[in-house]
Amino acid sequence: MKYIASILLLVFCTLASGQNIKKGFKSLGKLEYEKAYNEFRGVLADDPDNIAGNFGMALVLADDSSKYFNIIDAWQYIERIEGRMPDLSQ
Repeated sequence: MKYIASILLLVFCTLASGQNIKKGFKSLGKLEYEKAYNEFRGVLADDPDNIAGNFGMALVLADDSSKYFNIIDAWQYIERIEGRMPDLSQ
């Protein structure tokens, strides 16, 4: 029974993370940088190697219209996913 509960919890966390990624990119598309930043930060807190989360955070930090603009930090997020860009999905 514990095994099944663990699997269900893992699936739920994975699905929730995917929803946060989608919300982050939707917010980014609407130029709602604070919402996008918070969504991507939450995803990266759970999974620091998440490709989409790192890419999204880099986009938020690299946009000079964002109050979070910091090109050096943006570059650090891009370096985390270097060589794994083909793994990104639409």
